[in-house]
Amino acid sequence: MGPDLLDDALPPGGSRVLGVFAHPDDETFCAGGTFARCAGQGAEIMVVSATRGQAGQIRDAAAGNRRTVAAVREAELRLACERLGITRVRCLDHVDGTLADADFPALADEVAGIIREFRPDAVITFGPDGGYGHPDHFAISAATTAACRRAARPPVITPAMRESAAVCAAPLALTKFAVPAWQIILSTHGAKIATSRGLDRGS
Repeated sequence: MGPDLLDDALPPGGSRVLGVFAHPDDETFCAGGTFARCAGQGAEIMVVSATRGQAGQIRDAAAGNRRTVAAVREAELRLACERLGITRVRCLDHVDGTLADADFPALADEVAGIIREFRPDAVITFGPDGGYGHPDHFAISAATTAACRRAARPPVITPAMRESAAVCAAPLALTKFAVPAWQIILSTHGAKIATSRGLDRGS
């Protein structure tokens, strides 16, 4: 994603960015550079992990065991976020590997509540392909997209957006940017829609 796309998604001055993912470490491999850049520009950033990564592989027995892996991975998440300039971190109480079977309306409502509480200008999550097909990634992507639709503010369309070929008359205050193909930004601030190839795909 080019820098201008993210800049278009955020209002000038202090902005808020929310990342919603399935597991600890998703925030880093998906959007670490984006979060660090936003933090460097003064944005307030919050990351939410729906699980604590309880089903993660344990490659080093000295690092933890099946009983402690959730706490270890949450600690790793918090440290990674600190290094990236992310000031707020929250883990929800879902179990790793079960999001696809979760009550979808309840999960979307839970994320929508966080959006209403934090009032972000942009929300970053997985794209609809889940990155590499992980069922938890599919689920959190769909739930976050639904939550943004439920919690979105009325759109603000700037003159520059009206002049752009990538602007559509979106009925919802929801903007999607691919960052890259496996990741989307859902902006509650504007109505410009683009893919990683810069093509208008509509709402």
